[in-house]
Amino acid sequence: MMKKILILVDKIGPKVKFLGNEANAQVACFTDLMFNVDGQNIKILVKGIDVTEYKLVYIRRADHSHFSLAGSLARCLDKLGITYFDRSFSEIGASGDKLTSYLKLSIAGIPVPQTIFCMGESIKRYEDYIINKMGFPIIAKELVGQHMTGIYSISNKKQFDQLPKKIGEKQRTAKYLFQKYIPLESEYRFLVLGDAVKVVHTKVPRDYSSLKLNYSNLNQNEEYLDVSSISREIQKIAVSAVKSLNIQIGGVDIAIEKGTGKVFVLEVNRGPGFNYDKTVSPEIDEVSKFLNKENVND
Repeated sequence: MMKKILILVDKIGPKVKFLGNEANAQVACFTDLMFNVDGQNIKILVKGIDVTEYKLVYIRRADHSHFSLAGSLARCLDKLGITYFDRSFSEIGASGDKLTSYLKLSIAGIPVPQTIFCMGESIKRYEDYIINKMGFPIIAKELVGQHMTGIYSISNKKQFDQLPKKIGEKQRTAKYLFQKYIPLESEYRFLVLGDAVKVVHTKVPRDYSSLKLNYSNLNQNEEYLDVSSISREIQKIAVSAVKSLNIQIGGVDIAIEKGTGKVFVLEVNRGPGFNYDKTVSPEIDEVSKFLNKENVND
C-alpha cells in the first residue's frame, strides 16, 4: 500500500531513514522532484509518483541550494490542497528563482509556456516524460542562467546526455526548466513601471540550429517602438505579470506564436537591464520620471 506521508530532505542519511520507518513514511530528496506547469494545471512527481498520492508532506530540511525550491513546492502544495509542514516555507520571498516566478504566473492565470522542472542529476529519470509531454525541439534553461547562458535547444534524445548534470554553466548546482518550443512571430521586452507599460522594444531573434542557443545576428540591435502600437490586451498581460510577482519596475518578455497569434510571457525580470544611451532608448527618462513621481506621492 502506498505510504501517505512524504518526508523531504536535502540528503538521505540513517537518521531520516529511521524517522521514515517509525512514521511509516516515504523519504525522498529534492533531487527526486519534477514539476510540470501547464497553464493553471500543476503536476509534481516524486520518484515518479504523483505528489497527490500523499496526504501530508514534511519538508524536514532544505539547505541553501534547495531553499527556493522548498518555497516553490509549498506554493504548489497550497494549490493542490495538500497539508505540509512547516507552513513557513510558503512565506519565502523574492529570490530570483525562475521556477517560483513561473508557478506564481501560472497560478495567476498569466499565459506562460508549458514548463517542466527537474534537477540535472534527475534528467535521465524524467527525460522520457519530458519528451512525451513536449515533443521536439525542447528548450532547456538552467534555473540561474542569464543573458543567453545555460540555454539549450534539444532536437533529439541523445542531446539530453550533453547537458551538464552536476554543475551548470554559471558554476551552480544544475537545475533545469524544460519548455515546449514556440515558433515566434515576434518577441518584445516591455518595461512596466507601476501600473503601465512605458517602454517597449523588439528582441533580437535567436538561432535554434545548434544545441547551445545564441543570437541569430550578433550585429542586430533591438528596435524601440511606440507603446501605442502594441495592443491594450498585450500591455494588460505585461502589467498583470509584474503585479502577480509584486514587482514595481519590471521587464516582461512577451512572445507571439507564429500561426496562432497566441501570447506567452516568457520571462519577468526584476531589476531589468537598461540601455543608457538616451539618444536611442527612453528607458532612463521614463524610470527617472517614475521614481520622482512616486517620491512626490509618498
